[in-house]
Amino acid sequence: MFRDPSIGIGGKDGSRLVSMEDYMFNDRKLWLQGRITPDTVDSLLSQLIIIEEDCTFSGIINQIDVNVTIYISSPGGSLTSLNLYDYLLHTPLKIRTVVTGYAYSAAALVFLAGSERCLMPYSRVMFHEPCFSGGSISNESIEGIDYICDDLKNHKETALNIISERTGLSKKTVRGKITNRKWFLNADEAVKLGIADKIVHSL
Repeated sequence: MFRDPSIGIGGKDGSRLVSMEDYMFNDRKLWLQGRITPDTVDSLLSQLIIIEEDCTFSGIINQIDVNVTIYISSPGGSLTSLNLYDYLLHTPLKIRTVVTGYAYSAAALVFLAGSERCLMPYSRVMFHEPCFSGGSISNESIEGIDYICDDLKNHKETALNIISERTGLSKKTVRGKITNRKWFLNADEAVKLGIADKIVHSL
């Protein structure tokens, strides 16, 4: 039976056990693991808003280099990840994103929102053009299918804009990399192309 890891914390009133997630949250360290779902995004946004309010109230929001570290190991998932991307990009918090395994698809876009972007040595990043994953279209009208295709094209342009703006690569270059294929990069390649800032060897 799997049990959530916990850690002992000592204090004047004795020691107590806290979950690893709570321990890391108190240190302003968050995880984005597994497939991204609307619930995943809502949970992270809630934690980030609490941290932002705490840092603002305590007056440290502009006094330290990194307010929050987000560790990422995710295959991607829901387009609601763009809500998280928007928040990370515009929050006054300084966000450090660290890929600890892989950041594919939507998770790679979240990674790009970091003000400092780091990769572990053997981590990987992958971008691709959006694809339809909403179930069967066998009962859709021609107009309905056209709408789905137009929506996918719009999402592709959004992804192209994000990747280009956050890396300095031209949209033409990015379009050529992700159209009809998946674009995988190892840590060295990601740093060389401006997708990541540096490789780190510890968390």
